[in-house]
Amino acid sequence: MLAATSISVPDVVLNRDQVLELLPELLATTRAISADCGYEERV
Repeated sequence: MLAATSISVPDVVLNRDQVLELLPELLATTRAISADCGYEERV
């Protein structure tokens, strides 16, 4: 493992459903970072 990511915000900024809506973008970003670091995703 090279790094970890997370999203956390106070409820007054985003509620739980709004945070979950960010998940696809977070996953895409972490996959891109992994690829840039040489990781090849296995299917």
